[in-house]
Amino acid sequence: MQNEQLKTYILSQIRAGISNQDITTQLQQAGWDDAIIAAAFQATSATVTPVFTQPTPLAPSTSPIDEKPDVAPIDATTITADDPELSSIESEPSTEPLVSSETPITSTVNTQSSPSTTSALGTAALSSAPDATTNIAAEKVELPPPLKQNRLKTGWQLFKQSFRIISNNPVLYRYVIFSVIASVLLFALFIVIIVVDAGSANLLTTKPEGVDEDSTTTLLGIVTGILYMFINTTIAYFFATALSAHVLTIFRGKPSTISENLSLAWKKLPAIATYALISTIVGYILRMIEQRFKLLGRLISAVLGAAWSLATTFTLPVIADTDSNGVASIKESMKLFKDNWGQTIVGRVSIGGLVFIIYLFVMIPLTFIVGFMAMSVFGPFGFFIALALFVFSLVTLIIIEILVTNVLNVCLYYFAKYNAIPPSFDPQLLASAFVAKKPKK
Repeated sequence: MQNEQLKTYILSQIRAGISNQDITTQLQQAGWDDAIIAAAFQATSATVTPVFTQPTPLAPSTSPIDEKPDVAPIDATTITADDPELSSIESEPSTEPLVSSETPITSTVNTQSSPSTTSALGTAALSSAPDATTNIAAEKVELPPPLKQNRLKTGWQLFKQSFRIISNNPVLYRYVIFSVIASVLLFALFIVIIVVDAGSANLLTTKPEGVDEDSTTTLLGIVTGILYMFINTTIAYFFATALSAHVLTIFRGKPSTISENLSLAWKKLPAIATYALISTIVGYILRMIEQRFKLLGRLISAVLGAAWSLATTFTLPVIADTDSNGVASIKESMKLFKDNWGQTIVGRVSIGGLVFIIYLFVMIPLTFIVGFMAMSVFGPFGFFIALALFVFSLVTLIIIEILVTNVLNVCLYYFAKYNAIPPSFDPQLLASAFVAKKPKK
């Protein structure tokens, strides 16, 4: 299963113009063993002509073309058609057909015909034979049928494969930790404002004198609440965008730092804020529907909320990967989702539900056991130890759930946009990430 998965991935990356060395680096960062990578390349060589150049892990990438004295070195990754971070080069029309991710085109390379250009196939599929020609059709990679298993098992498998990326790149934790810290500080400020207002100003809430009723929220209070939701959402989206940019560089086998990705997210702040504002308005409208129509409102809110969540699954990766504004990124997310998964999807496998089950049936019982043991040893002080463990485990699981969900979203976007299966992910699991509507009998 591993070799078949890697063969599919390697072929899709070659069709996208990624070199052997970059593919090898991607797989290493995803946690694959060097021996397995080498075996997958060897197995893949039987499906194309000529045989692949054997990848050398973590060594500088070279090719027969790069070694020619009259040719300037050209990295094959600079010719990926849809990748905005990669530049394109001009080539002779008769020897260098343009590669598109949407239209199947056969890329043909003749090492004699045009010494000044290189094919979009890059160095991975070139042979040292002077008249060797490589033909690889850039057809669309189709996902296999979804696995016939329950959502919980699928969620667990997706969780493990996403977590594999995280465990091999622990720096990704920092984005979520920064986001949580910023959100906690904002929440503390919001609580202080409410407490101060309740003690003196009464600008946010009001209570009629002589009437034994709960206080009501004023217009200023409503605006303040919406403003808090907007700022908090912007903070979450800001760090999620930086995280998405970092994960994309991992999939491409390129080095990246936190400061670089935070700077990138800062440059895209207008698009992030626009998306956060739209999300806040949608969330507020759904909440109003829920409160106004009670049970029916909850049903309507749940259906519309799920549809909005599915439609905007790829919005943050689009913002991280392109120069689109907030509205255009939402539209692109909807298009990618519709084109790759169709209109019969009614939901997706929830990582959050799986984490809740882990917390409910594993972490809470474990916390009680450790707390009981701590109290038997340290007396009343053990209660505070158990409480600290409870809070720590809760925050840890929340961070992991947010991180895994974001990595999975980027993975699905990477497939939808670039027609390539990211390393360490099983195509059947990606096909099972969304839940289709059951056909009527």
